[in-house]
Amino acid sequence: TTVWLRHMDSGQFNLNATLDVAASASTPALSLSGTAGVISVPVGLGVAAPSVRAPVAVQTACSGGASPACDTAAGGAARVAAAGDAFALTTTAAIWTADIDSDLSDNPVAPGYAGAATLSPVLAAPQGGSVGALGTTAVTLASGNGSVAAQNWSQVGAVRVAATATYLGQALSGQSVVLGRFSPRHFTTTVTTQGCGAFTYGGQPITLVTVQAIGGGVTPGVSANYRGAFARTVTLSDAGGSTAGSFSSHTIAPGTFASGSANVSPVFSFSVPRTAPITLQLRAGDGEASSAGFAEGSAPLRSGRLFMPNAYGSELLPLPLPLAAQYWDGSTYVTNTLDNCTVMPAASLTMGNYQKQLQACETQLTPGGNLAFTAGRPTGTGLSLTKPGAGNSGSVDVSFNVGATGSGSTCVSGSATPATGANLPWFGPNSGARATFGVFKSPIIYLRENF
Repeated sequence: TTVWLRHMDSGQFNLNATLDVAASASTPALSLSGTAGVISVPVGLGVAAPSVRAPVAVQTACSGGASPACDTAAGGAARVAAAGDAFALTTTAAIWTADIDSDLSDNPVAPGYAGAATLSPVLAAPQGGSVGALGTTAVTLASGNGSVAAQNWSQVGAVRVAATATYLGQALSGQSVVLGRFSPRHFTTTVTTQGCGAFTYGGQPITLVTVQAIGGGVTPGVSANYRGAFARTVTLSDAGGSTAGSFSSHTIAPGTFASGSANVSPVFSFSVPRTAPITLQLRAGDGEASSAGFAEGSAPLRSGRLFMPNAYGSELLPLPLPLAAQYWDGSTYVTNTLDNCTVMPAASLTMGNYQKQLQACETQLTPGGNLAFTAGRPTGTGLSLTKPGAGNSGSVDVSFNVGATGSGSTCVSGSATPATGANLPWFGPNSGARATFGVFKSPIIYLRENF
């Protein structure tokens, strides 16, 4: 005969059985007894963290394990905590019941259970992501219950917490439902490359800014899980709230993030050209986390222009054109000696409005290739116009095509060619200059000496 017994606790005990049969007319009295050792263990361990439990839609989508559907549901769920935030977690020794769900946290508790359990994270989403680490990896149960008042998980994403133990030689295990979504703890920004060496012109892209999503834990690092459905649109701003201009190209799409990092080339344009130098402190935020209070890169900005004064000289000699990159220092434009990056095609200089005997391309720009700047001026002998020769006195207006496309014509050889664009829009509108051949060189109009 088989008899099923249900023991509502755990432990080891002896089960005694006796059989007494009274004598009958055909059989004598019968008395039998027996003893067997019994081990009763929990059906498993229940793990629960109600404050960070994912919604039902996520539980359903992730019930079959890691999948694109689980990523989409968990990544789109509301944030329950940031990586590294504390949350309460309980572990229980669960008694068997007839339900068939894998969540044992709502089962009756074995009151006689005592022992230690090991806790570990099981990544639910994103697929192929980092499992991260728990802040507390062990819990002691007494009377069937154990708790961690301030558990935390170091990563972004969704997680289950697994518990394992050995009780009376038997292995026990269990895990929580899906917990999350966990967001980054914060961001950091790093300016890897300025637009022009040690600084950036207003309107010029800050060449390389790296934004990283940081997780939690004892030694926080870049959260590799901040990508795909778990990333958000990140916007850069100035931590100081500068009102000197505005940003463009300063947002990072979620799909740009790879392993928790993304690069961007933001542009800050001054509202007024004559604006003194400023330094931006680049702050990143996605509406849930930001870089405030953490590492933020700095970007010194200058408001620049190209300047070429009027030039004049003999038609029998080359005429230097003292071109310079300048910036507004707060009171005047000065040569930008930090500019060692500007490269300007000579063909982007337009030449027109020829006057008197001077005809098109009787004087040409030299050198005719790219003008590389050092300390704010073209390197080497600089820019000049070739001598037009005797009988060719007159003037020509020279201006700049700083945009991506050119207009007008230029002379870098003996024949006029269409001017190109310099693609240096941060230098803004420039007035250009007039080069005149065949006039007296001195800028003094009248000089009188008294004795």
